[in-house]
Amino acid sequence: MMHHFGGFFDGFMGWPWYGSIFIWIGIGIYVTISVLMTYFVHKDALNRNISNPETWIIIILIFNIVGLLIYLLVRDNYKHYDRN
Repeated sequence: MMHHFGGFFDGFMGWPWYGSIFIWIGIGIYVTISVLMTYFVHKDALNRNISNPETWIIIILIFNIVGLLIYLLVRDNYKHYDRN
């Protein structure tokens, strides 16, 4: 006789429940990398006195790696300033 636990134990799209753990780990890694990229891009934009660093936060969060590449190409137009 099979037991039906329901909820979490059903898994993701018919996968066993332990298969969904890998999906959540992947989502966690993706979100962590996105937040770290956003933090460092914003910090760099402030150091370069870019007038709209918050816009770059949105661009990085939406386009992720592509947004980072665009920022790396555009940021060379601005000089780096030491905040010390």
